[in-house]
Amino acid sequence: MALPSMFSVGQQPIAICELCGCGVGPLEQKVQTQKRTMHKECFKCAICDVPLTVGACALDHSLSRYIGPLWFCNMHMMLGSGEKYQLLKQKMGGGK
Repeated sequence: MALPSMFSVGQQPIAICELCGCGVGPLEQKVQTQKRTMHKECFKCAICDVPLTVGACALDHSLSRYIGPLWFCNMHMMLGSGEKYQLLKQKMGGGK
């Protein structure tokens, strides 16, 4: 018995995850917000890694222009872009 074509091997992903850059397949859990698609497991605060939900997070447009799209939880979205940048540097081992 053949599987329907939507389950065929080698099918192209329907989108590219804005955060990890990998394909998001039609059967994968995904999040779509602000015309962007991400794997559900990638959609977390850029600073504290808490899982995010649409409507309870924010994209920092200033930082996005320089380092790509980053979403932040309720606690971290209230910080200024400079503070977020410093925390991201610390997280990545860039010191103070």
